[in-house]
Amino acid sequence: NLYVPNKLKGKAPAVLGSCGHVSNGKAAGPYQSYAQELARCGFVVLVFDPISQGERDQYYGLSAKDSLRTHCTHAHNMMGKQLDLTGDFFGNWRAWDAMRSLDYLVSREEVDPERIAMTGNSGGGTMSLWMWALDRRIRMVGSSCFVTTFLANYENEVPQDAEQYPPGMLASGLEMADFLIARAPEPAIVLSQRYCFFDRRGAQVAAEEVSRIYRLFGKPESFAFFMGENVHGYHADARMAMRRFFCRQEKLRLPRNLLADPQPDQSLWATPKGQVMLNGSRSFQDLYGEILEEKTSRRKSPDAGQLQRKLRQLLGIPRMPSEPVAYRILRPDLSNEKAPVARYAIRTERQMEAILHKVLPAGDWTQTLDVEKKVTLYIPDFSAEQDITTGKVASLAGKKETYYAVDVRGFGETMPAENGDFLEPHGKDYLFHGFGLMLNESYLGRRVFDLLQVCALLRQEGASSIKLVGRRHGALIALFAAVLDESIAKTELHEALPSYEALARAVKSDWPASNCLRGILLHFDLPDLYRSFAKRIRIRSTKAPGTHGGL
Repeated sequence: NLYVPNKLKGKAPAVLGSCGHVSNGKAAGPYQSYAQELARCGFVVLVFDPISQGERDQYYGLSAKDSLRTHCTHAHNMMGKQLDLTGDFFGNWRAWDAMRSLDYLVSREEVDPERIAMTGNSGGGTMSLWMWALDRRIRMVGSSCFVTTFLANYENEVPQDAEQYPPGMLASGLEMADFLIARAPEPAIVLSQRYCFFDRRGAQVAAEEVSRIYRLFGKPESFAFFMGENVHGYHADARMAMRRFFCRQEKLRLPRNLLADPQPDQSLWATPKGQVMLNGSRSFQDLYGEILEEKTSRRKSPDAGQLQRKLRQLLGIPRMPSEPVAYRILRPDLSNEKAPVARYAIRTERQMEAILHKVLPAGDWTQTLDVEKKVTLYIPDFSAEQDITTGKVASLAGKKETYYAVDVRGFGETMPAENGDFLEPHGKDYLFHGFGLMLNESYLGRRVFDLLQVCALLRQEGASSIKLVGRRHGALIALFAAVLDESIAKTELHEALPSYEALARAVKSDWPASNCLRGILLHFDLPDLYRSFAKRIRIRSTKAPGTHGGL
């Protein structure tokens, strides 16, 4: 939607408007409001729909009640984890949208291409910040309800959208403030709210750091920080602060009593029926399918040694420590007299512990760890205790009297407390994965490392032969551990993921982002591992990575 001031004479300054995470995108009240208000101040304003918001629903063929349609963040998460598999990043696609929108804006005869600003709130605040560093055509920025510190988001356990986790960001030593500092002393304003979930303390820290840089440049008036008294959102007070700053920088008169008049969504449609998919547009799945085909066609056929080396690199697995693996003996679970469960906390690295369970024929030996020569170790779908209780472990592990099961980090007993479950699209599992990406580390890789350390402990305590049995999410971890550790004698996979390409081509899947190994499809896929290590790894069953097992 293009907003043009009435009775405009000559070329005017312009603003590219980016939307936050709201289903109706550019038609949302606050975004219509800032566009109208800026136009009445003399700016030409272009507001565009982000991917899978407003008129760009990428999942239009699904039920209207499907979460991929009702929650744009779920849609972004779905696309983000698929892009991860080929080393791409959803934020790239979002930034490309903004750049192409900017191309159009500067082409308008009403617009002075030397006087371009950008603003947005929440996800729009994100894109405003990223674009401020990416595209020099933007000469002024106003980022609302996003700027804080990455540390604050992590400590407050605030999951972010897929485009808000740029791979390698933290590994490069960058903070949000750096994106503003990079363009100092060009005009910038940071807008925050006292009760926003993006921590105001982090926003204040960032603003103080940026302000010092602007003062060193001798341009303190070119940077501003506003703190409102509202919750998350582009509220009237923040919009007023943004307009005042923009008008002052452009030497425009700020009209009094600006009253926005948001219109019904349908009146703003750019397509006949309000959806690009009904007007001949190609979907993300269609476009990405072509990209996937092109990228996977370049792959060579690696041998077993090459597969091991590349897998270790993708997972970020370090050399195994030479010192003994430490463990603590925990209180046992004696709720079932016929099958008491001894419990151990295995120190895998620093302060991280995996929880090892040992099902015994009697309760007399639960306060020690005596390891048999031949060991069967079970890796659950997401909870060892649950699979022991339901009998799943006994049935899959061969109904032995004594067997082991392990919860690697984020599984079972080590799962963080939260309102949702393990598969929550924006839960803590997703949060840890996202921060891993920014650190150039793999959360999945650390889980595989946990399993390798547990196997090292079992050998340390007397095991000469280890058999792994993995189910669904645990099957993937067991597979990778078995490929990397040739001393693991046998591995059985139940409900295993057939291939990552199946996930990359799925319209919908509940497979967690944390199980999507970044960049793997550029080099190989799971069937390559299944074939190359078939002597030690056996697939008992497969399960497609979709909701309730379907793609």
